[in-house]
Amino acid sequence: MANIRIRSQKSQSKSGSDRIRLKTRIISKIFIILYYFKKKMKILSNTLKN
Repeated sequence: MANIRIRSQKSQSKSGSDRIRLKTRIISKIFIILYYFKKKMKILSNTLKN
C-alpha cells in the first residue's frame, strides 16, 4: 500500500496524462484481483459442495 501512495505523490508533479495512466493501471490491477478472487471463490464453493 505504501508504494501506491508514493507513486500518487509523484504523479501530482507530472503531467495529467501520467496521472490518467496511473489511474488506469490501478483500476486494471483491482479488476485482475477481483477476477482471481472470483475464480478462487468458485473453486472453494465447488470443493465445499463435494
